[in-house]
Amino acid sequence: MGAGVSLGGGSSGNKSNLNRSAAMFRSASQLSLSRSSSSRRLKFLNFEKTNTDQTEDDFEEDDRTVRRVKPVLGRSITEVAVRGTSLQVDIASLGLGFGKTLTVESSHPFHVEVRYEDNKKKRPINVSLGKIIKFNLADNPVVFIDALRDAPRHIKITLAFNTKHSGMDDHTTNELTAVIRLGIMSLSLDIDADRDGIIERNSNFKNVWERGRENYGAVVITKYHTDPPHPGHPQTRQKISEAKKHRLKRNCSKMTQLLIRSRGPIPPRGWTLHVSFPNKSTRSFLYVYRRVPTTDQSEQILGPGIVDLESTDIGFTDSRDLPLWVTGQTYTRDYSENVLHSNETFSIDMVLKYHGNEAYKDTVKCRLSPLIISPCTQPAVNVYVSGANTQLLQIMGRISKEPKSFKVVNLALSEECTHPKNCMLMGYTDSPSLILPVVLTRDSPQLTDNITRTLNQTDGDFQVCLSQDKQTPFQRIIATPPIGSRYKLGCLLIADIGVDDRPSNGTYWIQQFLQCHRIQPIVTISTAWMENPDITSVVNFVPADKKLHQRGFKIVMPDTHTTYNILKHLQAGGLGNVPIFVGKHRDMQSATTTGNQILDNHEVWNDSFYFQQFIDQNKQLMITQLGVDPDDFIYLPMLWTRSERNSEKARPYMPNATNMIVLDSHIVIPRLCGPIVQGTDKFEDYVQQQIRSLTTQQRDIHYIDVWTDSIRSVDDDVVVQRQIPLPTKWWEITGRE
Repeated sequence: MGAGVSLGGGSSGNKSNLNRSAAMFRSASQLSLSRSSSSRRLKFLNFEKTNTDQTEDDFEEDDRTVRRVKPVLGRSITEVAVRGTSLQVDIASLGLGFGKTLTVESSHPFHVEVRYEDNKKKRPINVSLGKIIKFNLADNPVVFIDALRDAPRHIKITLAFNTKHSGMDDHTTNELTAVIRLGIMSLSLDIDADRDGIIERNSNFKNVWERGRENYGAVVITKYHTDPPHPGHPQTRQKISEAKKHRLKRNCSKMTQLLIRSRGPIPPRGWTLHVSFPNKSTRSFLYVYRRVPTTDQSEQILGPGIVDLESTDIGFTDSRDLPLWVTGQTYTRDYSENVLHSNETFSIDMVLKYHGNEAYKDTVKCRLSPLIISPCTQPAVNVYVSGANTQLLQIMGRISKEPKSFKVVNLALSEECTHPKNCMLMGYTDSPSLILPVVLTRDSPQLTDNITRTLNQTDGDFQVCLSQDKQTPFQRIIATPPIGSRYKLGCLLIADIGVDDRPSNGTYWIQQFLQCHRIQPIVTISTAWMENPDITSVVNFVPADKKLHQRGFKIVMPDTHTTYNILKHLQAGGLGNVPIFVGKHRDMQSATTTGNQILDNHEVWNDSFYFQQFIDQNKQLMITQLGVDPDDFIYLPMLWTRSERNSEKARPYMPNATNMIVLDSHIVIPRLCGPIVQGTDKFEDYVQQQIRSLTTQQRDIHYIDVWTDSIRSVDDDVVVQRQIPLPTKWWEITGRE
C-alpha cells in the first residue's frame, strides 16, 4: 500500500515526516480551494454510481461540490472527481458490524484529504492517512474524500475496516476492505476575466462582472455583421437549413476565446462534458462556436438558430486545452411589439455529467461589447466620398496627399440611397484583445453589396450592421467628444423630428438600437422645425488645443445674431451695398442681393429669429444635460426662411457653415457667398477667425460650393471613418451612464 496517515495513535521516523509534509501541502491546497470556490456557487450533488436516477429532493446547498458513491467490499470501483470537489463515501451501505476501526490509505497522500462528520460532536474530523481510528458507524455513516490535486494516473484509495461481532471473543476480528480507484482531474472553463488580453487559469473572478479600471469581468466581442433570427420570429421555430449553417460560419479571429482546460485521466464511458446556457434568454444573445478540425472555419454549437438547444456535448479530447469561441448580439427584436430588448450580462456553463446527471459545473460571466460612435474630433482614417461629387473628391484628394493623412475611397451606392451620410454610420466595438470597426447601413442587398466591396479596398477587418428599417436616417446622429469625467466616451446627439417619430420611422429603431448599449447616453436635439432635418446643420464640434480651451473642443452652432452683427458692421463702414450671393438662384429667381437689402428685409429676420429660438433651446439643453458651459460654444453666421411646402418648417436662406467636415487640421466648409470686400468674403473670413482661434497649429480651411438650384449640406456625400478606439475603455467607466 501507499503512504498513509491515521487519526489517533503514533507514528515514527520517515513516516511522521511524510505525514507532516502532506499536512502542510493540504493546508496550502485548502486555502487555494477556498479562494477558488468563493468565485463560484457550488452544489451538493446526490447521486450514486449504482443509481443514476435523480430527484429534486436529492440536491441541497453546500460550500463545495459533493457526489455520493457506494463502495463495494472486496472489490475496486472506479470513480472520477474534479479538483476542489469531494466524494461522499456511503459506509452505511456496506452493512458492517457494530464495532470497528477504520484505516484509510492512499497511493498519493498529497492529492486527497479524508474526513468525516462527527454527528455527536457536531464537527468535522480529519482522518490521518495510514493510521487506525475508532469509527462508530451509527454516528458516522459517511466518509468524505476531498480531491486536492489532479493526478496523471488513477489514485488507489483503500478503506480497511476491522469489525467485531457481538457474541464473539474480543480478539476475534474480521478485516474487510473496499478500494476506490479515483481519477482526479483539473477542469475549468476559462476566459479573460481581468481584461488584460490573456486567459487566466481558473480565475477567481471569472463569475463576476463589475465596471472599473481595477475590477473584473470578461468581455465578449459583439457581432454586428449579420441579421440573425430573433426570438418570436417564425424562423427560430424551424430547423436551421444547411445554407444557413454555412452562412453562420465565422472567422474565429473576430470572436472572443473560451478555453476548457483539463488535466488528469480522461473519464470513462458514462461521463460527458457539456457547454450550456443557464437560461433560455441567453440562447437569444450568445453564439458559441468550435473549430472544424479539417477547415479553418468554425461551426456553431449553441445560440440563435440552433433550435431548442441550450446545452451541447462537446466530448473529451486528448488535447488538454479545448478552445471555443463566443460572440453575441446586444439586442433581439420582438416582432409583435416592434421594440428592442437588451440584457446586461450573460453566463456560460461548463457541466461535467455522469449518466446525464450534473457532477460538476464551472461558470463564466461576460458582457457583450457595445457599439461606440466616434466623434468628429478624432483623426480621420478613411474618407468615403460619393463618386458623383467630383468637387469633393478633388478637395479630399489634395488633402490626402499630405504625410500621415487619411485614405480617400470612392464610394458607389445604390438608387435607394445616393448620399453616403444618409445610409452609413461609422463606429466600432472593442474588447481587451480585439478592436473592430462597425459600419451601420440600411438593409438593402444592392447597398450592402456596394458598401462591402468598397470597404474591402481598405485595410483591416470590419463588420457591417444592417438596420432593421430600410429608411433609417443616419444623418440625424452625431457623437460628442468625451466631456470631462462625466461622459468619458461622449454622448450621442440624435435629431428628434417630432410627430414623425413613430415606431415605423427609422429614427425610432436606431435610437432604440443605440440606447440598448448603455454606453453613450442619448440626448435628443430638436430638428422638427427643419424641412430637411440634419443634425450637423444644428450642432457640430471642432477640436481645440487644451492649452487654450480646457475641454479640448468647441461646440459650433448657427446664429442669426452673428449674421446681423456682421451686416450692421459693414453698413456702418459704408459697405452695405456690397453684393451678396452673386450668381446664385433661389426658387428659379436670382438670389443676388446686398447687405442693406437683407437688413431691410423684415420677413427674413422674422423667420430667422423665429427659428433661432429652437437653436437656442438646443443650446440650453446641451448646457443642462451635457454639463458644458456657455463659453464652450462658438457661433457662425446663418439665416433661415420658411419652406414653401410647410410654413412651419425652416429651410436655409444661405449656406450653413455649421455643416462642416472636420478632418484633423483641415476643415471643409460650404462656400458662404457672402459680401466680398478687397477680395475677402466677410462671412468666410469671420468663420476662419473663429476656427483658427481654437489652436496654435496650422489649420487649413477648404470651401466647396453647395448652392446650385438649392442649398445642400456639405457633408451629404461623405462618411468619415475615425481613429479608434477612444482613450477610455468602456469597461473602465463607472458611475452615471
